[in-house]
Amino acid sequence: RDHTMSHVLDQTLQNERKLMEESAAAVYEREAELTQKEVSLRRIEDDVRGREQRMSSETKQIKHAQSRIRKLAQQLREKETKARQNEQRLEEELQRCQEAQSRVQEMAQRLQQKDASFEMEKKKLEKRMLQCDALERQLQQWQHELEDGITAVSSIHADGDTGTTGY
Repeated sequence: RDHTMSHVLDQTLQNERKLMEESAAAVYEREAELTQKEVSLRRIEDDVRGREQRMSSETKQIKHAQSRIRKLAQQLREKETKARQNEQRLEEELQRCQEAQSRVQEMAQRLQQKDASFEMEKKKLEKRMLQCDALERQLQQWQHELEDGITAVSSIHADGDTGTTGY
């Protein structure tokens, strides 16, 4: 009976040792799995930190880009405003130039009309001067004839006083 008991105790001890070894192996295996999971989690954490840093950097870059875009948009609005103002000034200047050109054309037309009128008046005046010259020559001719007649009458008169005739 001792022997049986001893055998039962040995068997129980062996079973417990086997169970403990299996438990230890399971614990080691579980510890290895946990270590792998911990390493994997650290890698994931490192990856997440890297992504967070990249996202933070990208967020800063996006904010910087947005700020630049706002500044450029403001500059563009200012340039558009200046361009509209310049366009308005140019349109006003063009309007003034067109009005001035219209006045110049009107003045040129009036000058042409006056020139034509002056030309007609000049021709009339030249015709009248020719008539005056002709009348003056006629008058001079009559004056010479009159003077010649007076001279002849004076001469006849003078001869009549002396009693001689000029014939």
